[in-house]
Amino acid sequence: EQQVESLPMITGFNVMNMNLGATTAAAADVNAYGLSYQWGRKDPFTGMPTLTGTSSTVAKPIYNIDGEEGEFDVAVTPQSVEFTIANPGTFVAPYGTDYADWCSTSDDGLWGNPNGNYREQGSLKYENLGEKSMYDPCPAGWRVPPIMAFSKFTSTGAAIMGDYSKTAVADRNGDGVVDTNDYNYGYYMTLSGTTTTFFPAASRWYGAYGAFFGSYAGHSGVYWSNSVYNSTISSQAESKMATACLNFMSPTAAGTCFVSANAGGARSDASSVRCVADKE
Repeated sequence: EQQVESLPMITGFNVMNMNLGATTAAAADVNAYGLSYQWGRKDPFTGMPTLTGTSSTVAKPIYNIDGEEGEFDVAVTPQSVEFTIANPGTFVAPYGTDYADWCSTSDDGLWGNPNGNYREQGSLKYENLGEKSMYDPCPAGWRVPPIMAFSKFTSTGAAIMGDYSKTAVADRNGDGVVDTNDYNYGYYMTLSGTTTTFFPAASRWYGAYGAFFGSYAGHSGVYWSNSVYNSTISSQAESKMATACLNFMSPTAAGTCFVSANAGGARSDASSVRCVADKE
């Protein structure tokens, strides 16, 4: 099992060297995928058992204290925070609804940053970075990052398609060129200077149906922030069902380079978390 380290980012944060719940930071290793979290919840769901999968691939099983295999339950209507605390193994999936919230009373502050979408006009600097909340799943000394932590992963702080030179994707294979050959079930991202770390494409649980996106494993990486999504898409912004996340796709899935430093994800989805050091 690899030791957890803190790595400096150009955005001023110190990020964990592996996903929350992972046991390694190595590329092309399923143990780097880690666990999956519905946005705002403290308790995790399991990830993929294999590096890649299909639409019929299911997440890793869970076990009770006697070592007996169990199953996750699924609730098909929004539930309260109290319900999820009492039922940590129940995935809340508002059935058939994209960009839905698992929480029956939406709360932008569950992960400690209720005003995290506000930023200076024309700038990548967000006014509110938040703080660790009681529902934050990261261990002591760490917290879920604000979206600003990922803002330098693209030159615009938003989505880049088709141009690796405008992303922080690192030259993994050392051939002097950043291109599709640097994808290896995820990307090594440049954090600052020559410091890089691997972000695996661990896929996610689909919040509309309560099932794992097995066919996206190895092809899609989604990393939660503690921030509400700063969007011009009115259906998402007005409903406040979307939260900001880092998102990237494999060249195979996207047809080209695709990295977004500020995408929108449904709160009912269960995605990866990459903790940052909690500043006093």
